Amino acid sequence: MTRRALFVVLFVVGAQATTASSGDPLEPPDLSEYVRWGPLRARPGVNISNLGYDDNVFFASGEEKPRGDYRITLGGNLEGLMLFGHRAFLEFDAGLNYTLYQTYGSTTTINTDEGPEEIPSQNYANGLLTSRVTFPFRGGWGVFADLDLIQVENRPTSEFNTRVKQNTNLFGFGFIVELGWRTYIEFERAAADLSYDDGRTDVTSNRLDRLEQSNELRLGYRVTGLTSLTLDVTNTDYTFDVATDRDSTERSILPGFVFGERSRLGGWVKVGYSNFDMKDPAQQDYSGPVGEARLYYRMGSGTTLRLEGGRIVSFAVFGDNTFYLDRFGKLRATHYVNPVIGFFVGGGIGTLSFPGSALYDPVTGATCDGGDPSCVQRVDDNTEYELGVLFRAAHRQDGKTIEYGFSWRETRRDSTIDRFDQSRGTWGFTANAGF
Repeated sequence: MTRRALFVVLFVVGAQATTASSGDPLEPPDLSEYVRWGPLRARPGVNISNLGYDDNVFFASGEEKPRGDYRITLGGNLEGLMLFGHRAFLEFDAGLNYTLYQTYGSTTTINTDEGPEEIPSQNYANGLLTSRVTFPFRGGWGVFADLDLIQVENRPTSEFNTRVKQNTNLFGFGFIVELGWRTYIEFERAAADLSYDDGRTDVTSNRLDRLEQSNELRLGYRVTGLTSLTLDVTNTDYTFDVATDRDSTERSILPGFVFGERSRLGGWVKVGYSNFDMKDPAQQDYSGPVGEARLYYRMGSGTTLRLEGGRIVSFAVFGDNTFYLDRFGKLRATHYVNPVIGFFVGGGIGTLSFPGSALYDPVTGATCDGGDPSCVQRVDDNTEYELGVLFRAAHRQDGKTIEYGFSWRETRRDSTIDRFDQSRGTWGFTANAGF
């Protein structure tokens, strides 16, 4: 379920608990991983984060004046499991967080080069519900249904100079067939309605609001009890609400690995090929390699390395570009010097480009004549650094954790177009409790 996995990655809320999983899609997760609340088995978490300062709340770039403010994020999450005898089981993840600003938490008037400008409250909420109900039958097969309701407000990529409200409503259904204990086949038919709002203009909404209808076939082969080979084959039809010239069909094939959670090496890797076939002959098709990886490696009992990387293609907003190509890699090391005190350090690099892009003036960003040798395509080089300290008040094998921390993070965007150059620094305290 590649698209569902991506939705969850985009939403960060609550304590960073590890999702329980038996590795068998027709069996419920290990019940010992949950607290029992009557018929519900749950793993709750609460979180206070970002209790600190953001020096560029409005993502000012180029010659714009950055404005900072103090903020705090309050959140909670719940992983749940309900058993309906031996006939069915329901798994779900639910989360909610709310970010409040001190100065810009209410309507504010600021002075700009064009004169006074009224700014609405910057406070925002993120909400998430992902769920699957599975009906297993004798003979090693079953059917399932998925429901996702997601609302997030964040900056999707460095293409944007603002947070964007993104609403995703997904429903899917399918079947699972196990061919022995090693091999399984999963097929899903899903439809997702996506809408966007940048709070300023209708450009983002007009260019990105769409319906996605997909057919996905996943093959899984358990190499060991903790490691599986996977193959995802997906056909997705995109139907846009306004930008109908973007209607297209994407076909992708992604071989990959999934590593067990209790092993030294965990996470997943998917690397393959994707092709966008545009229905409008005036639009240029796109095809090329794609992939994403999220891995961790435990080096003994006190040190963990986490690696994220990807090559992702999706629909763009900037200029007249149809697609953007986002290539990125991030590495983070966490080390506990004793059972209580730890620290982490991390960094990342990335490049955002626009395949088949027009040429732009490197200073103003205006479209310019291709005959001008100074004209460039927009390419953003992104870097980020972070470091912090951790204080673990409680940590048990059953998943109960109480942890405090302090972190500092710096991000930079160096663009071929000067007015998109940008930097942003944040620091803050966190407190997580998972049960």
